[in-house]
Amino acid sequence: MQNQEKLGLDGRLYRNADFGAGKEGKVRLQRLYSMMLEVVSLPTFPIYPISENAALAAAAAAAVAMTLGYSLWRLNTPKSSFQSAKPLPQPPSLPILGNAHHIGANSFKCFDYWARKLGPILQFDVGTEHWVIVSDYQIAYEICSKRGVLYNSRPTNNHFIGILTDGFKSLISCPYGEEWRKLRRIFIDAIGSRRLPKYQEYIDNEVTHLIANIGKTKQQATSPLPLIQLFTYNVIIKLLVDQRFDDAGDPWIVREMEIGEQTSAFLSPTGNPVHVFPILGLLPRSWVGYKEEDVLAVKAEALGRFEIMIAKLRQRLGNGEDVQCFCRDILEKEAEGEMDHDEVLQLMGVTITAGYETTAATITWWIAEIANRADIQAKLYTELRQTLGSSEKLPTYEEALRMPYLIATIREAMRLHPAGPLGLPHLVMDDDIYEGYHIPKDNAIMLNIYAMNRDPKRFEDHNVFKPERYLNVRQLSSTLANGRSEDRDHTSFGFGRRVCAGMQLAERELLTVTSAIVSSFSLEPVDGPIDTENFKLGITMKALPYNVKFVPRS
Repeated sequence: MQNQEKLGLDGRLYRNADFGAGKEGKVRLQRLYSMMLEVVSLPTFPIYPISENAALAAAAAAAVAMTLGYSLWRLNTPKSSFQSAKPLPQPPSLPILGNAHHIGANSFKCFDYWARKLGPILQFDVGTEHWVIVSDYQIAYEICSKRGVLYNSRPTNNHFIGILTDGFKSLISCPYGEEWRKLRRIFIDAIGSRRLPKYQEYIDNEVTHLIANIGKTKQQATSPLPLIQLFTYNVIIKLLVDQRFDDAGDPWIVREMEIGEQTSAFLSPTGNPVHVFPILGLLPRSWVGYKEEDVLAVKAEALGRFEIMIAKLRQRLGNGEDVQCFCRDILEKEAEGEMDHDEVLQLMGVTITAGYETTAATITWWIAEIANRADIQAKLYTELRQTLGSSEKLPTYEEALRMPYLIATIREAMRLHPAGPLGLPHLVMDDDIYEGYHIPKDNAIMLNIYAMNRDPKRFEDHNVFKPERYLNVRQLSSTLANGRSEDRDHTSFGFGRRVCAGMQLAERELLTVTSAIVSSFSLEPVDGPIDTENFKLGITMKALPYNVKFVPRS
């Protein structure tokens, strides 16, 4: 076979026949398959604020009209039309590997490279998997929102995700249908608009603890991640089971973060390399990273922790304490027969996973970007003083809403650093045609959020942290996520029926904590500018470990 150069994600050139034998060949093969563990997602489902009933009604009417129109088009499209449609563009492929040899460390950058060469929608085959890669926000809106009836399911062929989610009973992995609608309704009822004022009390309390914990660092070089993770985890655990923890070093918290790291690879859209290339199951664990027994062990430990939470809650309720929390609500639904116990445990897992890790990642990216820019910090503090006057109290959420430059910095952090650069894959439930191209049934749809957010056609200086680009945007990102595609500030909250359900809660946390940090500290990087271009991929796209000095305001 003739060698042919391919561009890897890390910028290196690879050749088709470069794997070779022996130790070096093993290392190269490990690299090829380990890249599949890098792709992660952002949990998804929509919430609408009470104050926007009119906008919601209009959006619902438009959605119904689009769905009916599309359904009629589908009914009148003969199968022969699919057979005569063009195949999607695809990079050169190899037997067995498919297009896997093109992918390096960061698959979404590879997809962006090929999108620039072949177009914004293309086919990518990796082993036994067939993916449709979408790198344009308007195409993503067209297929996932306008044609959502066809594109909003989830693949169910990843064995390891099936194990973790008890046969895809988790809200984030559940196929589109009655089960998903039930879980979504229960989840949205728990964190929807009517409960947000109560949850704001939890956020305010945890922000006060966070600022106190940061103050204890006494201007020493500090990694903000453990403190931020404690903040976001406490908010979620409080609303879930009415608990909180005082110390980021608490063994329960430490183990929670370790389990999150272990689970991140399992939740990848590509899963384990054994899922994509089943023959690899014959190889030692040191080659493939983990096997089925590893997934089962982590799942058993995680579910055991949920049972401990439930037991403590039931004990408090049995003692006559009137505990109001999400877990109590779903336990009552289990008692009434609306849910089974597996669904209760899975919904607890989604709440925790969706609730703390993605928000913590966004806050740490924001801190890194702000610490690198003293000029932006000065503008933020000036805006804050103009909003609060001489008051030395921490800003409220309502006051933070009156700080457009602060909101712009949050938007920009989310644009440049989406928590889930590829989101979770959607599934095509039937053959479809887009712009003359055939999109085959049962293919996975990968939305390249990272590429959409850095599209040079949409964003001037697309790789630069530039909050000023958003100063004329008035609506919050959570509102724009359910609106017209051309109005969206970024696409990090996803598309269609799978748009992020926790986005309003997350925005409240982001606004409250960032305004409190600006009010209380100036930030200084340690040992030069913080690296904001490279990252660590797991269940979310995280900043590389860094230290910063929190200098108290005088």
